[in-house]
Amino acid sequence: MKSQILGFVLLAAAAVVASAPAQAQNGSLTRSFVSSSGVDTNPCTVTQPCASFAHAYTAVGPSGIVAALDPGKYGPLTIYGPVTIDGNGWAAITAPANSNGITINAQPSDKITLKGLAIDGVGTANNGILFNTGAGLNVFDCTIKNTLDNGIYVGVLNGVSLLVSNTFISNVNSETNSSGIYLYNGANGSTSAMTVTLDRVMINDASVGVSAYTTSAPLLATITNSEIATSPTGFVAQGGTYSVSLVIKNFTWSGGETSLNLQGNTVVYLSQAVAPNLSYISSGSNYVFCDGTNHVSACNETWSAQ
Repeated sequence: MKSQILGFVLLAAAAVVASAPAQAQNGSLTRSFVSSSGVDTNPCTVTQPCASFAHAYTAVGPSGIVAALDPGKYGPLTIYGPVTIDGNGWAAITAPANSNGITINAQPSDKITLKGLAIDGVGTANNGILFNTGAGLNVFDCTIKNTLDNGIYVGVLNGVSLLVSNTFISNVNSETNSSGIYLYNGANGSTSAMTVTLDRVMINDASVGVSAYTTSAPLLATITNSEIATSPTGFVAQGGTYSVSLVIKNFTWSGGETSLNLQGNTVVYLSQAVAPNLSYISSGSNYVFCDGTNHVSACNETWSAQ
């Protein structure tokens, strides 16, 4: 099942990369701006803003900032280098059909920050955010909704870090394995870990809340102060040569059928978790440890299963 899922997603990602328009980040500005009254023939300065994130992105140099000056729809974006896209809480992106709101094809050392964005797939886009390559991605204060495949998809072939904070993801349920957040570490070796922090993340109405897969490198995820609601499955995880390790603290899961679907070489640490029940599916070697602060049935102070 995992190989089928990964193959489908990676092929879809490859198709998107191949069709993405080139948007070179070769400008001289440290900050560029967009506005609902801007035009893309402007120089993207604060007094003469552009109309789209895509054009304003070409006006900044590496590690520059693209900021929205007022409420508006600023279009999809493909990112090739280090940048901060700051929507200031009022910028919207309508993702195109069969594509993504934001696609990231950066270099292995590049770090990207997305802040204050509302991404809407309107029921036809594949992913809200597709992270193919890069060193790190930070997502703050965003909403992502109405996508077909995933809210956020991270699938890399090198070590990477992901931080998602104060973000709401909803209505991602068109496919059996559509996930609010989908994590796949395709790198090789113990030094190519994917490290993930999800804090104050709300996932509502997704087929799977969080999916985490790895093959030949570690995947380490910490989920705190978060909730998955009205989703048939809370977490799906499967390790390979190296394990998937999930630390879940101060977490609420409500509704659905299966809270944990562990498919092999997975370790889960639960603390201050609340759920109607802990419906646990395990195949292969998996371990679930609880510290006695949880409010779920069938969870002892220390519980291990194989």
